[in-house]
Amino acid sequence: MAKSNQLIHVAFIMDGNGRWAKARNLPRHLGHKEGCERVTDIYEECLAQGIKVMSLYAFSTENWNRPKDEIRHLFSYLELFFKREIKRLIKDGCQVRTSGDLSKLPKRTQKVIADAKAKTKDLNNFVFNICLNYGGKEEITRAAKLFAKDVKDGKRKIDSLTEE
Repeated sequence: MAKSNQLIHVAFIMDGNGRWAKARNLPRHLGHKEGCERVTDIYEECLAQGIKVMSLYAFSTENWNRPKDEIRHLFSYLELFFKREIKRLIKDGCQVRTSGDLSKLPKRTQKVIADAKAKTKDLNNFVFNICLNYGGKEEITRAAKLFAKDVKDGKRKIDSLTEE
């Protein structure tokens, strides 16, 4: 059981990788690659600190507005991360989870993630949650629709509820 002052869950937002690359006169995608490399360092530090859950906000719904080549690189780095680190995650007893709508991700990326989740589903020493294709507006809309389904007044207009 965690001590009362011990962090149990910590979340990280992957932000600033493109600016990091630009400051070094590198292409944006190399900033994303460097960010992916730092995930391993963060993961190791979370384990060392006794943190039990790490959430990584990696790709929001708004990120689809980026150039297609940049998006392609982002998902290839994600795939590489899981292929490279899966043995370590298993050894550490780390369960891979996801948050967000994975159905819009490239099929190859979906498969790599599904494989990582399947291989780690019964592990319980640590949880690595990666948030992909998530968005606050979509979550609010989804929650409002769920709430509207519970209204008993017969005046439900669920389909007219939008982000706007």
